[in-house]
Amino acid sequence: MLGLLCILGNAQTTGTTYVPPLKTELEKENFLKQLVKDKKMLIGRPASVAYETLKQGGFPIKHMSTSTVGPWSQPDGIEYMTGVIFFDKTVKEIGATNTAFLVTIKLGLWVNDVDFWKSLPDENWMEYI
Repeated sequence: MLGLLCILGNAQTTGTTYVPPLKTELEKENFLKQLVKDKKMLIGRPASVAYETLKQGGFPIKHMSTSTVGPWSQPDGIEYMTGVIFFDKTVKEIGATNTAFLVTIKLGLWVNDVDFWKSLPDENWMEYI
């Protein structure tokens, strides 16, 4: 089962605080349900605020990706990045269990997705996003 949370924000960076990760699926689900109820505090704020809220709440961010608008729907045939997605499991874990929580943050941007991925460093690419 895949869980999905959608939050609006924009990009910026802040400091971090360590909190022990949420361990059970029920803990993660309850945390995300509460975050959905409180999402007004995140709308229009930097995406880093949502990222820090997840980390401070103990949500384990083990993988990240971009949300996009596909090339088939664009007159120029280009795929555009519109936000980021945080996963509570690695790609390998998702493949093994076919379960994950996804947190989608719409950033209100329109960036060529291929160019964005090409601009990332090979190491520490998740921190760059």
